[in-house]
Parts: sequence; structure tokens; C-alpha cells
Amino acid sequence: MRLFKLVTFFLLSLASCVYCSEAKPYYLNLQECEMMALSQNRQILALNELYKKAKEGKFESISKWLPKIMAISDLFTNQEPQIFPAGKHNTFLTQLSLTQAVFSADKYYDVKLAALQATHLDLLLQALHNDILFNVRSLYYKISLDHEMIANAKEHIDILRNLSDEMQYHYNIGTTILLNVNQAKVAVANATTIYYRRIKDLKSDRDALSELLGYNPGEYRLEIEDDIIPLGDFDELVVKLDKVDEIFNNPINNNTLIYSEGYPKTKLDVMDKLYSYEEIESWEKIAEKFNPILRTQFNEVAIANQEVSKQVGKYFPKVDFVANFGGQPNPYNFYPENTIGSQQFQWGVGVQATWLIFDSFGRESRLKQSRYERNSKQFDYQHSKQTTLRLIRDQIYSIEESVANFATNEGNVILADQTLSQARDQFEIGYITIYDFQIAVNGLIEAKNKLSESAYDLVHAYYGLRHCSGIDVKAQLEKEM
Repeated sequence: MRLFKLVTFFLLSLASCVYCSEAKPYYLNLQECEMMALSQNRQILALNELYKKAKEGKFESISKWLPKIMAISDLFTNQEPQIFPAGKHNTFLTQLSLTQAVFSADKYYDVKLAALQATHLDLLLQALHNDILFNVRSLYYKISLDHEMIANAKEHIDILRNLSDEMQYHYNIGTTILLNVNQAKVAVANATTIYYRRIKDLKSDRDALSELLGYNPGEYRLEIEDDIIPLGDFDELVVKLDKVDEIFNNPINNNTLIYSEGYPKTKLDVMDKLYSYEEIESWEKIAEKFNPILRTQFNEVAIANQEVSKQVGKYFPKVDFVANFGGQPNPYNFYPENTIGSQQFQWGVGVQATWLIFDSFGRESRLKQSRYERNSKQFDYQHSKQTTLRLIRDQIYSIEESVANFATNEGNVILADQTLSQARDQFEIGYITIYDFQIAVNGLIEAKNKLSESAYDLVHAYYGLRHCSGIDVKAQLEKEM
């Protein structure tokens, strides 16, 4: 028995040492994690560079409308004497040319497309911010859940270890059999295995959070401030939970039932009214206007429309203003010399127009292709809108389910604790076996685990609704205005 105690204590101490790194912990709250992720996450930083590139592309497209100045110098040595300059083998020409676009459909629509492309990258960046916020929040409270599950696993071990000590004591004085002693020890070992698994989950989730915040896993020991999920901090969820408290409003003692009269029909009636039609419609309107993925696809439709207009612009001529100064003042005059010092500089000013009249219906085919592409983008946008509205409802349904489960599990923990107390009384007077008592212990721990999981599911569904609607993007846009 002493050896068994020493082995159990050693294993628990080893697990605790693995869990508690020697590095100094840095405690972060959720807001700090969000700020760090939005400023340091490598995916955000990478996409932000592409956004800067897109903005430079917009400036480049505008620059194509501005004057272009080019200097040209040509020097050739020829086998035969040239006519210009007469009898000379060397020819030299210097030219300074200025070109200004007067009308060009390509340049005009390229400016519009470049602006839309920059907007597209901005929307993708907003969508990534939205995703990273959701992932950080989910992981933050998943770590809170890990802490709760570890505490539940530790409590499980403590209860079963006390039972094992009690069985060993009764065996030593001859009031129980060795089977009960061994059965208690096996239960402790099984519970310890679960404890190790919970610690592994915590370590993995903590590394994942470090990666989201822009750090290498293990680079720093990051800890969160909330070891339990603070449902009281979520005003909207508190309102929903208050609506179902009436289902579990009876005083609890050994002679009363935990559930109110009419359960579960009363619970179903409350769940059906948890979200009103107006609330659902409000979330849908926010999603239609601010969901970043939906806005990105709407922008893709706008880009496709401009591509159609650009193809239509192929039917119009291109007009440039040209001013030259040098040895070739215009395309029809050519004044080379044999040295740079003997050049004759002439100026020439004119307008150059080019117009593609017919290209064997190539323009028509490209125009049709762009229209088909535009139509496809419109249908994609409409489908995404349908999907977004469906996901909004799914998240609301998940909140309703999680509220119901949390209320049920909250009452179930009270009932399981009451059951364990009753089982202990029955076990001590010999009415039930150790196996029956262990079932009651497992029932209490399972009820606590489910309560913790339902709290996480509720928070996860709530942030899922915010993520799907884009309400945090809305808040950021309003802050920037």
C-alpha cells in the first residue's frame, strides 16, 4: 500500500512538473491576446504586405495617365557611307520624347480595377482579422476549459484515492476483501490517465495560442487570466440564461426534486422563445452588410463588371499627345549626325490615334467571356449570401442548444452531488457495493465536465455568431470613421 501511494504521488508530481514550466509565466487577458494577435500574427502581417502592394498598384495605374518622358541616344558605325550625314560612316541621334495619354479605355479601366483590387485585399485583410479574432477567443476559452477539466480530473483522483485509502484501512482490520482494495486502486490509475490527457490538451492549446499571437510555441510561457469561463461577463448570454433559470428554481435538499413542475415541456417552451424574430432579423441585416467574406465576393462582382466595361472599351480608339525634340521630331523626319556636337535639334508636336477596326471577332469573344465570368461571380455572391444567412441561424440555434445544455448540466451537477452524498451514506452501511459508489463518483465528475463543456460551447457559439455576422468588423469600421 505504501508503495502504491509513493508511485501515485510521483506520477502526479511528474505531471505537475511537466505542466508547470520553470519559465516565468506571462499572464494575459482576452483583450491583450486580441491586440497581440492583430498586430503580430504572421498571416496578418503577410497579407498586410500584399495589401500595401495592391495600394502601390493603384498608384502605378494612375501614373500611366501622367506624362511619360523618354531620352534616347543611338550611335552606329556603318560599312558604307551614309546619305545623312552625307559621306559619313558614323550616325548619331539623340531624342527627347514626351507622351501624354488623351484617351485610353484600357488605362481608364485599369485605374478602376486597381482601386477595386486594393479594396479586395483590404476586405481580405478584414476577413482575416475576423477569423483570427474568432480563433483567439476560441482558444483562449478552450484553455479556460482545459483548466476546469484538469481541476475536475484532480478532484476525481482525490475522491478515488480517499476511497482507496479507506478500502485499504478496512482490509487491514478485516472488514473488507482484497477485491475491493484492488478495484479502488484500478479506479485511481484510470482517473490518473485522464488527468495526463487533460494536461496534454492544455499544453497543445497553449502552443496553438502562442502561434496565433505571433510567437513560436514554447518561446514564452503564456498563461491566461481566466482559469474558469466567466459567463457572467457576457451580458447577452446572461439575459438568455436568466430566461431558463425558472426551470431550476426549486430549493435543493434531500426531499425535493431538482426540476420544476412540468419539466421538460417548460424548458422546450422557453427555448422556442429564446431568440425573437426581430433579434434574428437584426443579426441577419448585420451579416448582409458587414460579413467580410460576403463583402469580398460583392467586390469580386464589381471587379467582374469593370472587366466587362474594359472589354467594351476595346472598341474605342486610343489617342495620345506626343511632343519630340531632337533628331527625329516626328515619325516622318529623321536628322542624324555623325557626332554629338554636330546634331540638329528639331521639335515636333502631334496627336497619335490608333483604332483596331476588326480582329476576326476576337474582341466579341473576349467580351462574352467577361460577361460569363461576371454572371458566375453574381451567382457565387448570391449563394454566399444564402450560406451566410443560414450560418447566422445555425449559430443562433447553437446558442439556444448550449443555453439549454448549460441549464440542464448546471442542475445535473447539483443532482449528481446529491446522489454522491446519498451513495456514500448507503455505502457506509453496506447497502451498495464499492462499484455502485464509484459509479456515483464518476457521475459527479462527468456532470461537472459536461457543465464546463457546455459553458465553453455557449461562449464558442456566441463568438461564432459574432464571427459570422461581422459585427466586430462593423465596430472597427465605425471606430475608424
